[in-house]
Amino acid sequence: RDLQLQLTMGGHAQSHITRSGGRAGDALYITGAPGLSLAGYEVLAGRLTLPENLRLAALERHLRPRAAGPFDLKGIHAAMDLSDGIVQDSLRLARASGLKLTIDLDLIPLPEGLEAFLEKHRAVTSGEELELLFLGPADFNGFTACRIGSASQGSGVVFREGGREM
Repeated sequence: RDLQLQLTMGGHAQSHITRSGGRAGDALYITGAPGLSLAGYEVLAGRLTLPENLRLAALERHLRPRAAGPFDLKGIHAAMDLSDGIVQDSLRLARASGLKLTIDLDLIPLPEGLEAFLEKHRAVTSGEELELLFLGPADFNGFTACRIGSASQGSGVVFREGGREM
């Protein structure tokens, strides 16, 4: 049996950013590199064996997730935390902003050393990464983030790899 816990917090913010402010022509960015939380889960389930340093990092990310940041959100049009994986959360961001997101798997960063053990198409399903997924101008340079795609008119999310849609 799995134990599942949920926490909801409320409060007030002096300023905030929503998921709905994205614009056609925006670039899609992510902070950090996804995959460690899923790798930690796979290690605990006995389905993945990793070198000790990577195993400890994966277990730490999965068992004790910490939110990335804080970030200065100036210049960002729409954002959300990456809590359910890029696949699910990008669809939420696309719907809220009324846009089509195109994500290039070739641009997704993986944690150093993990690429030999976890494919990118699996890393994009890794939840509890607690990084920032956001839309902003193509020349955004407010803090360290990796451009992984783009926004255009339309709806939904398209993944590309090697120049082809998946």
